[in-house]
Amino acid sequence: MAVSLRVGDVPVGWSQLWAALTGSAEQITEAVVSFRLPRILVAALAGACLAVAGAAVQAVVRNPLAEPGLVGVTGGASLGAITVILLVPSAPLVTLPAAAGIGGVLMLFLVLLVARGTRSGGRSGIDPTRVVLVGIGAAATSMALVNIMVVGAQMNISAALGWLAGSTYGRDFTALGWLALPALAAVLLVIAARPVNLLSLGEELPRALGLDLGRARLLILGAGAVLAAGTAAAVGAVGFVGLVAPHLARRVVGNSTARMVPMAAVLGAVLVVSSDALGRWLLAPTEIPVGIVTALVGTPYLVWLLRRSRDV
Repeated sequence: MAVSLRVGDVPVGWSQLWAALTGSAEQITEAVVSFRLPRILVAALAGACLAVAGAAVQAVVRNPLAEPGLVGVTGGASLGAITVILLVPSAPLVTLPAAAGIGGVLMLFLVLLVARGTRSGGRSGIDPTRVVLVGIGAAATSMALVNIMVVGAQMNISAALGWLAGSTYGRDFTALGWLALPALAAVLLVIAARPVNLLSLGEELPRALGLDLGRARLLILGAGAVLAAGTAAAVGAVGFVGLVAPHLARRVVGNSTARMVPMAAVLGAVLVVSSDALGRWLLAPTEIPVGIVTALVGTPYLVWLLRRSRDV
C-alpha cells in the first residue's frame, strides 16, 4: 500500500510520502496522497472480500477452480448496475451500488431455486454440480443482456464499459461503506470455520456429524453472494481474485478455513492493490482499469494451474 501511494502520473518520493502522512508536505503532494489513499483502501478491502467470496464458493462446489462468477453473482451484479447506468442515467449515485448488490444476490437465489431438486435417497437439497451448471448459464445470460444493452445504448456507454472493466478510479472513503457488510460476512465465515471444513468431507460424513448440508451450503453461498455483490457495488466487475487468492492461500497455510480465509483475504488485498498501482503506472497518465490488470495476471495463473493439474 505504501508503494502504491507513490506510484502514478505524479510520482511521490518516500520523504514526500512521510511528510504527507504527517501533515507537513507541500500542498500538491498532500492532494495527490489524499486522492490515492481512499482508492487504495477500497482496493485492499475489495480484494480481501473477493478472495473470501471465492473461498466460500469453492467450499460449497468443492472445486478449487470455482469463483463467484461461476454461480452467476458477478453477472447479476453487472446486470443490475448496467441497467441503472443506461436506463436511469439521472438516478442518484447511490443507486448504482445498490442495484449491483441487489442484482448479485437475486441472481444467486434464482440459481439456487432452479438448481434445487431431489437428490439420491429421496432427499431434496442443493446439488453443487447443478449449482455450477445453472450458474454458468445464468452468468452467460446476464452478460448477454448486458452486452445487448451496452451496444444498443446511445448515452453513458463509457460509464457502462468502465464499470464492467472494474475500476477504483475516483473512489473515496464513502465507497468503504459499501464494503462494510461484505467484510462482516467474511468475519462470520471465519467464525463458522467448522461447518465450512466439513463440506469438504463429502455427503454422508458431515450428516453423520450432525451438519445440515442444505442449510450450510445455502448460508455459505449466501455469504459468498453478499461478498461478491457488495464488492461489485464498490469497484465493479473484478475477476480472477476469487480464484487465485484462495488457491495460493491453501498452498501457504493448508485447507483449514480458520487459517486459509484470513490468508486469502491478505493475498486478495495484495493482488488488487498491486494491480491498481500497476494500472496507474504502466501508461500514466492514462489508467488501466484494475479488472483488466487482474485478468492479465489471473489468466496465465489459471493456465499454469490447469497444466499442473493435468500433469498430476
